[in-house]
Amino acid sequence: MAWVLSPDQGDGPSLGDNPLFGSIHVPSPGSVAGLNPAWSPSSSAHPCTRGPPSSAVGLRRLGDAVPAQAPFSARAGPGMAPTPDATQGLVPTAHADPLPPEPHPEVADFARVLLEVMQGGVDAGEALTLYAGICEERARQLTELAGSQLARARKRGALLRAASDLAGEAATWRLLWHLHGVAEPDFPAGTGGGFVPGAGQAKTARQRAADLVALDPELNRAARAVAWLEGLAAAALDGEGPPAVGSGDGVWRETRRRIESGRLGITSVDASQTVTELDPDAPTRQAGRRLDPDNAADEERLNRALWRLVRAGRVAEAAALARGAGCPWRAAALSGGGPRGPLPLGPPAFDDLEAEGPELESVERAARQALAAEVEDGARRGAWRGACGALASAASAAVVDGDAA
Repeated sequence: MAWVLSPDQGDGPSLGDNPLFGSIHVPSPGSVAGLNPAWSPSSSAHPCTRGPPSSAVGLRRLGDAVPAQAPFSARAGPGMAPTPDATQGLVPTAHADPLPPEPHPEVADFARVLLEVMQGGVDAGEALTLYAGICEERARQLTELAGSQLARARKRGALLRAASDLAGEAATWRLLWHLHGVAEPDFPAGTGGGFVPGAGQAKTARQRAADLVALDPELNRAARAVAWLEGLAAAALDGEGPPAVGSGDGVWRETRRRIESGRLGITSVDASQTVTELDPDAPTRQAGRRLDPDNAADEERLNRALWRLVRAGRVAEAAALARGAGCPWRAAALSGGGPRGPLPLGPPAFDDLEAEGPELESVERAARQALAAEVEDGARRGAWRGACGALASAASAAVVDGDAA
């Protein structure tokens, strides 16, 4: 913009050679006592004055004031006098771009939820859940929008950061719900399941642990925090789909073939680098030896999937995945404390109350087994000890006969 002094306008500069503003006179700063009307809604004694932009709001107002398409003569180059059609002033146009949308539309949703709370339509616990849902939905929308901005890295990064912030806010609302949204003391551990039929009022270890969680305030608060973390992990799993673990991925077939080839001397791989046994503890026990690379990759993927399920409180699903992968010993280890773990928290703690049919029979059988295992001198424990002793004696006799032969 070229600023020149006009002799007939006093000490104020003139915009006579500016094709946008025409010959509008700009008075000196000392002669203007009010605000600049171009960038402030306040009135002024100089309604036709214009000054340099001072804010984004002023730029938007300037966009509303400039015609959608200036005449060709108004775009004259430096040193060229504009024609009269370019000096007719600034006329508002209906083709101007509208103001950008509200950057935080979730604020209006928050206000509606708060209004419902004030009107008694929802309680505080429901409001916390609704707040979390609003943030999660907005984060999902921003993530989808970021996926369409691959060619605009800066905007895509800003959208992903905003989505991450909203996801963190949603997690905070979930934590508040777990800590204060449910007043019942049996949350989040429940009652530990129903009583075993025919066992009177005898309680299993899970039932006694649930009682401790319900009676101890500090322990209950810690259990609520654990239930919150498990809920976040479960939500992340639900958004990703089933784990990429195939049937039989836990069976080391390639390692077995490598061991057999090494014994026959028909492999080019150094046999000293491969385990010589296939029991689950062999890679740990035989230091310096490893599984076949394909089996090692399968183990890593399987263990990662199992850990994520356990971290989400889904012990039963983890055991089922281990059995499907060909690792029943892993399923037995995971189910040692019960089909849903020693003390399930949150939704898994109340699944037993909704069990029906075969699932209910499985729950009751697990409860009977858990109670029987706690009987120190019961018939089940005696029979188990007798069976183990008989197997040990048979195994020792077989080893002696083999050595003698």
